[in-house]
Amino acid sequence: MGFATFARQHKQYDLIILCHDVDRGINLNGKAASQILDLVADQLEKKGFSCLRVASLGSSLTGEKAYKEPISLRSIKRKIKLKLLIRSLIKGKKLRRKYKQRVVAKKLYEELLFKTKAKVVLAISPEPILCQIGYDKKIAIIEACHGFGLPPNCPVTGAKARSRISERYEPAFYISFDTMTHKTRSEGDPGKKTKSLIAQRPLINEELFRQSYGFKEIVQCYGKRGLITMQWGYDGEATFLRGIIPDGVMHPALLEIIQKRKDITWLIRFHPMQTRRKEKWRKIATFIKDNLYSKGLAVIDVSFLPLDFVLSQADFHITMMSGAVYESASSGVRSIALCPTIHPGGINEEFFTDLEKEGMLQKCKLDASLIGLKIDELSSPTGDNRLSASDAPEMVEVVSKILLGRDDG
Repeated sequence: MGFATFARQHKQYDLIILCHDVDRGINLNGKAASQILDLVADQLEKKGFSCLRVASLGSSLTGEKAYKEPISLRSIKRKIKLKLLIRSLIKGKKLRRKYKQRVVAKKLYEELLFKTKAKVVLAISPEPILCQIGYDKKIAIIEACHGFGLPPNCPVTGAKARSRISERYEPAFYISFDTMTHKTRSEGDPGKKTKSLIAQRPLINEELFRQSYGFKEIVQCYGKRGLITMQWGYDGEATFLRGIIPDGVMHPALLEIIQKRKDITWLIRFHPMQTRRKEKWRKIATFIKDNLYSKGLAVIDVSFLPLDFVLSQADFHITMMSGAVYESASSGVRSIALCPTIHPGGINEEFFTDLEKEGMLQKCKLDASLIGLKIDELSSPTGDNRLSASDAPEMVEVVSKILLGRDDG
């Protein structure tokens, strides 16, 4: 459904759910879905709250392509751009691109909030202009953290980075799902009104899982099962990661260990930034076919399955430097992290130091023989979940409080 069709319904909502394609990392009932936002929206609807799911600007997974048919903002965006163009032609002025983008986004979100009468927006990575509108109009913008294990010196969310941002451009609430991210979000300018909250990450219930996937076990096997969480950024997107992985998909050392260790069933999970972008996925699909499937290896693509379910099937976890290591630790599965930037002297050397102290992660050089040794050392789940937010309230309860005006955290 487009915005114009929705607007004609004159329906009001308690809450807007907003995210991009890349945040719809799993499939539910065969449709792209956000494990965080869609699951909590389902729970809120059962409590009697009305939720409108919206695909953020630049999204293509709208309507029937995604779970519960999020509305598209493309039509209203075109309408606003046309009005701006006509106005600029009348005045004889050419609008700067950045200014035009900002004006379009501002008018679009104002229109959305006016039509829905929503007083709360729950989003992943909400745009600063949306936060500004929320600040000015006293609409609560809640950001559900996309990542895990964000350290205090994080260049994007750390205290130093946040101190340079006006509170008008920050959400009213942050919701984190692990203790380190919560601590990082809590540090910052104490004069700001943003509240940092912690909650349990929503988990898919058994009934919805059975409807969506129809099985309880990924594969029956007698050997070890190793999960590899892949990451975007190594294919030229992030300057500080360029050159680390020659082909931008998988490092040769990791590929070598997969091909050597035929006693292991490999569960490979690509990042939504890779799976939800057609040009990236074509490259990855070719890589998988040429380097893994054609070799007769025991490799299973689990990219669209909920991570907590995949971890319940894994004996160990390997990644470059994904925040999934925190989810892995909360499931009692130890991790091996390979990115050179997290080693001493690297730009991200402080990443995962808490997990190292807890014995839930080891950093390893990009060498196949060393990775093999680490696998044998760490491939026994501990059942420990000390680093999770298991003592925190469920996310649905945190958001319900905000909707009811009891937002004391």
